[in-house]
Amino acid sequence: MEGELWRKVYPLVVELGKKHRSRKVRHSNAWVVAVYVWGVLHDRPRSWACDKENWPPRWRSCDLPSGSCLSRRLRSPAVLALMDDLERRCREMFGHSLFRSIDAMPLPIGGSSGDKQAGYGRAAASKAKGYKLYAILDSSGGVRGSAS
Repeated sequence: MEGELWRKVYPLVVELGKKHRSRKVRHSNAWVVAVYVWGVLHDRPRSWACDKENWPPRWRSCDLPSGSCLSRRLRSPAVLALMDDLERRCREMFGHSLFRSIDAMPLPIGGSSGDKQAGYGRAAASKAKGYKLYAILDSSGGVRGSAS
């Protein structure tokens, strides 16, 4: 699945990267986004994507940014604009965004409740008995039923 998405998304990154160039940088904006997307598609951290051992043999000769370089460049305005364009194009291509986020909210109940299904864990600023509500959101803030 990751390889199939990579073959569809990487050409988009290269195409859109032509509009978002930065001068005097070692790694192009498109390559920074491509390395980030590689890690995201494999559900791994940024540092994992910066390790040549985690790339297919034909890509291992490429000059990968370091983890700190990747983190710093992902906050730059040009890279953020490129990622916004990529998200928009992916939404047009696939009918939905490829990007999701997950959020959790504690739902505490009274301490004297006899509910056996309620757990004890972290709440807003303390520990409490209750439940956790998890929501998966797409990039437009819409709630998704699952991560698929």
